[in-house]
Amino acid sequence: IGRIKDGTYHHLATVELSVGIRPYSLDGIDLNKDGRMELYISASTTNSTLAGVLIEAIDGRYRITRRDIPWHMRRLTIPGEGLVLLGQKIGALGRLFGGPVFKIQIRDGKLVEGPVYEVPKKVNLHGFIPLAVGGRKQFAVIGDDNYLNIVAADGEQLASSVDTVGGSESYIEMNSEVQSGGEGQRLYMKPRIELNDKGEIVVPVNSGFSLLSRVRIYTKSELKALTWNGSVLKEVWHTSPEKNCLSDYRFADAGNEGKKKLVTVVAYPDFNPITQRKSLLHLYPLQ
Repeated sequence: IGRIKDGTYHHLATVELSVGIRPYSLDGIDLNKDGRMELYISASTTNSTLAGVLIEAIDGRYRITRRDIPWHMRRLTIPGEGLVLLGQKIGALGRLFGGPVFKIQIRDGKLVEGPVYEVPKKVNLHGFIPLAVGGRKQFAVIGDDNYLNIVAADGEQLASSVDTVGGSESYIEMNSEVQSGGEGQRLYMKPRIELNDKGEIVVPVNSGFSLLSRVRIYTKSELKALTWNGSVLKEVWHTSPEKNCLSDYRFADAGNEGKKKLVTVVAYPDFNPITQRKSLLHLYPLQ
């Protein structure tokens, strides 16, 4: 955890997670309404169960205040409602998701399952954002074929991108359905998808190759923005391609200057298994 002040990054704290915990997603939101953001880390264990972690600032120190949260978690902006924290359970029989998407709430100091958040059929927690176009509830969804689709609330597909998008190295190792001595299956998450302040749909595009059809290695990345006016889905800009994997991104006042920047986390490919992989945090000014 760090802070950027006067253009310089200052390290604030390191929070050690438990042995055997594999984090795959990080979001921040002030769910308890105390004026300070909490950190919600989605994570899995070596036996394919979910074991999320909640980190809070208490008495000037960052502490883990809850472990073993049994849900996938994701922060999302809902039109007319603002920021919410959504959750979904892991599926049975080696499936990544199971059951409905729901709002995570705090009651009596505890995290609980709140109301169901309705999404189209076959849409799960990651890889979608809600849209409000012409008074109709619609969704931008990264499909299993890695095309960006515009989908109506009833599941009707209204449009699709010309090129593929997406690509993520975040995964859960599914071992529960593997016989003794067998190799686990990596189930990959869909990447983050966001709306910027101009109402543009922003998605990462990672490209590379798979190793033995199991391990994904991305060697080139960019961000793309598309607009949907109710009849046409088109690309309006993209960043210059880079030789890395775009692991995550946000639009936020990360520089503490009163204006938003594009913040990216990138990981550079490294094919040497005994060396530490290089990853960097980048901040870009917005026009």
